[in-house]
Amino acid sequence: MDEALPPTLRPVLKDLYADCAVRPTVRFADVQSWEEPFLWLHAPDGSGQGLALRRKGDAAHQIADFADQVQEWAVWVCPQTKKVTAAIGGLPVRDG
Repeated sequence: MDEALPPTLRPVLKDLYADCAVRPTVRFADVQSWEEPFLWLHAPDGSGQGLALRRKGDAAHQIADFADQVQEWAVWVCPQTKKVTAAIGGLPVRDG
C-alpha cells in the first residue's frame, strides 16, 4: 500500500483488497480549496467514489469513518443477520 496514505485508512483498504472482487486504485484528489484532504477510489471500469479524510476524533473513529464511507466497496456486517463478519482490517487475504 502507498506509504503516503493515512495509517487510519490502511485497515479499510486491506479489507477491500482482501475480499473485494473489484480492487480499487487510490488517488489523492488535486483540489486545494477543500478544507480536508480528499481521496478517490477508482475501479478498473473508471467509476469511482470519493473519501473525505477527516482528521477529527481518535484513530478508531477515523477508521470507522473511512469504513462507513466505503460501504459500497466492502461490507463487514451481514445485511440480513446484522452479525459482524470481521473487525475492520481483519478479513483474511484471498488467494488470486
